[in-house]
Amino acid sequence: MNPSAQANALLHAVYMSPEDDAPRAVYADLLASQTDEAQRVRGEFITLQLQKDKRRLTKAEKAREIALLRANKMKWLGPLSDLTFAKGLTYKRGFPERLALRHATGEAYRRAAGDPAWRTLRWINAQDTNVFSAGEFISLVADPALFGLRELVNVNATIMPAFVSAAPRMLTRFVTTASTFPDGFLDGEGLPRLHTFGIQSTFGEKPDWLPSFFRSRLGHRIKRFELSHPPGLIYRDWAPALMKTNVESFKVSATRNRFRHSTFSYEGTRSGDGFRLKATYVPLGAAIGFERIVEMVTGQHAKIRSLELKTPKGYVPDPAILNALKTALKETPLDVV
Repeated sequence: MNPSAQANALLHAVYMSPEDDAPRAVYADLLASQTDEAQRVRGEFITLQLQKDKRRLTKAEKAREIALLRANKMKWLGPLSDLTFAKGLTYKRGFPERLALRHATGEAYRRAAGDPAWRTLRWINAQDTNVFSAGEFISLVADPALFGLRELVNVNATIMPAFVSAAPRMLTRFVTTASTFPDGFLDGEGLPRLHTFGIQSTFGEKPDWLPSFFRSRLGHRIKRFELSHPPGLIYRDWAPALMKTNVESFKVSATRNRFRHSTFSYEGTRSGDGFRLKATYVPLGAAIGFERIVEMVTGQHAKIRSLELKTPKGYVPDPAILNALKTALKETPLDVV
């Protein structure tokens, strides 16, 4: 077998077994032995990242890895480069693992469709897909080359129909900007391994749809729920609603805070028939967060096993608000750190 055919066969083996390091190592060795400088560089980079996965690289090795990546990361993507940015594109074990999709033409999606390079990706941010390329994106995610994805975030309403039909996808985390779902989505056949579901909220929705969501076949499988909300809000209705579901954990956090509002992010972890809550306070402006967390826990003490309140170093919360919080919690332990 000539070197070119051998390289193609080894690259095919990498794509068919993306979790296996052995084909990557053999492919890297073959490239490193070639006379073509571009091939040698590619092989060197794969070898460096395989080593990085096993040990800490030396300072010189780390500098070389960064230099090679900066010079070649888009070039190595092939037709996928028309769909993403250099920023946010990450490689692991020598191949692309995470990328963010950008606005692109339907033709760009069609060129990238079926490309085996999708097979090593494990995380995609779909935020910048748009209605003009929705059809092509739906076709794209129906391709088995993308079934190995583990996380897909910022999925908008126009591309939600892609996940209705049954498919052996490996997705375990799915975050959408939609709070209404296409017919058949909640049957869960298009997301058979999903256990983490998230909403990227922009308009302050109420959690009225949560009970029906968790009664669905898809909802029964969800063990973790994530909500990102606009800055300055704590969504006091969400924690009580989530504590009535079957989730093992949940997280509610603020989106990018352009207006410098104070806010909380908080997490709940199941403990018996209740939850341990951890709230992190970010006092960037007016102290509006504490009142909201008092409102959130009022009447919920039976479901709250403990509350840890994390504040910035040197920040002293208003004693009156803390007393109100302790009163709302009754005998539930409160730890301010």
